[in-house]
Amino acid sequence: MNFSRKRCPLGLLAWASVYILFFLRVLHNENILRNAFKSSINDTDFGIKPAKSLKVMLYVTTHMSSQHIWYLKSCWIPALQNSLLLRSSDVVVHLNPSNNTVREEGKKLLKATFQNQTITIHDRSNPGYQSGAIAALENAAREGWFKGYDWVIRVNPDVIIRNDTYMLDIMQNDPNATAILIDCANLNPQNPQNPKVHTDFFAIKPGALAPNTFLNSTIGNAEYSFTNDIGADILNKGNHRWIKNSEPKEGICRAGCYRKEDERDVTHSHVGEDTLLTNFTCPIPF
Repeated sequence: MNFSRKRCPLGLLAWASVYILFFLRVLHNENILRNAFKSSINDTDFGIKPAKSLKVMLYVTTHMSSQHIWYLKSCWIPALQNSLLLRSSDVVVHLNPSNNTVREEGKKLLKATFQNQTITIHDRSNPGYQSGAIAALENAAREGWFKGYDWVIRVNPDVIIRNDTYMLDIMQNDPNATAILIDCANLNPQNPQNPKVHTDFFAIKPGALAPNTFLNSTIGNAEYSFTNDIGADILNKGNHRWIKNSEPKEGICRAGCYRKEDERDVTHSHVGEDTLLTNFTCPIPF
């Protein structure tokens, strides 16, 4: 009896040591994974397949319209939770609202949305609808914001990446790819004749472009201007990749327009006025 009583505490201590070591090992492995994806993407999801480290910028362009504000409040937190690519990227914002009140509130909302990421906000005036979209690229090119990044993903806040699997695969495993795009020309994206590249979303390797790309554009339409700008360095070389099931079925230049929501990798929709005021539940299935 005395022997058993002496052994019992030792047995408990031994089991406790095992559990503590197991817990520390799990915690160590989790930290390895988190550090691997904190500021760059080193592996495919959960670190299964090693790949070259990538530095990715999420370039958010917004004039803080009611649609943009609603999506930032409703859909971006679940989008970040769902996407390794999004939450592992540095965030750079081209902010050009119409008035100072919206500007200051917009900054607070952006910082709250991306509070767990490195975020830089560039405050600019708003030259207008198409001109503003063109200026977002011209300002970035002139001031060198894309330098040092392997990939730049450009989105408006109402454009949501709901499935990043294809994009991650291209970025990590297709060394010849220099752009991941959506065609707005309502053509077969596998055999485009005259593409019109969507500008509310795209992903490009800035290192593949000439230094003066996006500067001094003379084309007034943002999509046609961008298509022309990347023609020589990307499109004509065949180094672009079209995202399947995200091109619009109709002629409206919005990602996935008239497609089922759950089949789009990238989705761009607008919500009704009633929803903007009363309902902040994201309708996108992740």
